Amino acid sequence: MYHVKEYPHPVANDLDLNIADEDEFSPDKLRASIERLYMTVGIGMIGAAKQIMRLRSWREKRRTAYFCATYFVAWAFDFLVPLFIATLIALIAYPPAREILFPPAPLALVSATTGGIQKPKAGVLGSTDSATGAPENHKGEAIEAEAANFVNSIASVALSSASGKHPQDDPKEDEAGAPNDSVPDPTAIAIGASTARAKQNGHHVKHDKSKVPMETAMWNGMRPIMHGIGDVNDTWERFANALSPTPPFPHDAYRLRLAAVVVPMLAASIFITSYMVVKGLTFGIGFGFFGDPIIQPGIKWLNSKYPHWQRLLELRNTLLKGVPTNAQLTITLLRLGEANKAPLPPPPSAGQAPPDEPAAITDEHLRTVGADWPLNATPEEIAAAMEHDANTPHEHTGDDVAAAKDKPHGKKGSRLLGAFRSGVKGAVSSALGADHLKAKTGSSHAKQRLGVVPRDPKSDVSGPSDFKCRYNGHKGYVYIATKSTIPCVAFSMDKKIGTDSVSGREERELHPVWSVPIGDIKELKKIGGLGWKAKLVVGWALDREVADGLEIVDKLGNHFTVTAMVLRDELFNRLVAMGGQKWEAW
Repeated sequence: MYHVKEYPHPVANDLDLNIADEDEFSPDKLRASIERLYMTVGIGMIGAAKQIMRLRSWREKRRTAYFCATYFVAWAFDFLVPLFIATLIALIAYPPAREILFPPAPLALVSATTGGIQKPKAGVLGSTDSATGAPENHKGEAIEAEAANFVNSIASVALSSASGKHPQDDPKEDEAGAPNDSVPDPTAIAIGASTARAKQNGHHVKHDKSKVPMETAMWNGMRPIMHGIGDVNDTWERFANALSPTPPFPHDAYRLRLAAVVVPMLAASIFITSYMVVKGLTFGIGFGFFGDPIIQPGIKWLNSKYPHWQRLLELRNTLLKGVPTNAQLTITLLRLGEANKAPLPPPPSAGQAPPDEPAAITDEHLRTVGADWPLNATPEEIAAAMEHDANTPHEHTGDDVAAAKDKPHGKKGSRLLGAFRSGVKGAVSSALGADHLKAKTGSSHAKQRLGVVPRDPKSDVSGPSDFKCRYNGHKGYVYIATKSTIPCVAFSMDKKIGTDSVSGREERELHPVWSVPIGDIKELKKIGGLGWKAKLVVGWALDREVADGLEIVDKLGNHFTVTAMVLRDELFNRLVAMGGQKWEAW
């Protein structure tokens, strides 16, 4: 999350951090929403598809035979719908039934075409919940990397399509041209390449009257698309957290509520015939198509009598009332940690690449029911599939796919690209160095850019109560003081305050430049240390991390902006969890 504001109204079931109706759009937020879509809906659908293929393949003969016999017996007695609904109730209300009917198996180890065992796409089974099986240093790292690469691959294909890339027609010898001295807008590359492609085909781009309105319509449509993707992600996460709740949320209440809704459907399915279903469905289609003279006045009447009736019918306010999203679950856990004077540590960071070694597999990850072998594969076959194979990640379905995917520069092209990178590196270093002179002359923008590219980010790691950063270009620390009568956040240019290991008292007093009671914070906004284009260039040319900043706004309207903070996200998490405010995501 990038930007939260205090929500002054009561929230249902004490669950805040809902997305605002007019939340701000940015391409990076759209990217984050698509990554969430992959990690929630995408992985879930992949798992469901592979479970279906396992059943259809008849490799696990006993389990498939039981499903087949049950299905056709119910079909013979016209009892299929009650069977499906009863199975759904069992899966919701009795969690062990999920592993009995659908025994787990690592996603990457199951073939989506045969339902049997396969070599993971990563060449080794290093993780059990990811689609490629890529190795990971800590749980969840592989699937997060997959989500990022999923979006990158979509962008790569889109850029290649916009530029009209057709590698099969390329000459055998590359002709490298010198790059421009200035750094272009990265998003303009696609538009420029598409324009060049149109010109070479004889189209007069200057005479195109649809370009501006089409671009405007597309960008105007991005916000509702991003909002819709966010709603899908939130709903999926709520269902997942209702079926498999995490403490401190109730263990059985939400599951039993879902099952109670399905039970009447089971009772009705015994008496409702297929003829009644078809007649009711076709009537509903006809009424929706031709019933506008009745539907529109009804909607206007509802809007006048019950202005927020649409919200009352949302799943989060009805069937899934009280069920948290992952963000709401996270902030609940963070608040519990703060209330118990034990703030949760930040998530682990990967200091080095994970080894290409198979992950440890237990019954939790790979299990079968009855006498069948898991995936109808012997332990030797499973071990062979899990072992590392360096060639598997590079396998393509054809030479055309390999040619379209690869981006060869050649030796000359690589040297030119390296020289261009060295030039950009020198220009960026000079610009960052000039900020020190500009800051001394009073430039506020230059002061905010000081220290945004730390030489050694590891040396700036601090927390959980003091965070190394800058304010108006001056080095110091943001402190979170919880021992005082009123907890507050403050900035001081004093050196890091130590603590006496015997008495537990602070060694010296804090002299803050500014101080804000945590309960008076009404808005928190993450800000970039550099502009987004400059940030891309620094990451590419200098191969270094950019330390971002945080803007704090209190109830009096005062703004306090701290910059060059490596642990910006950790400070953000503590501030949203410590006060009694309820937040809304923008």
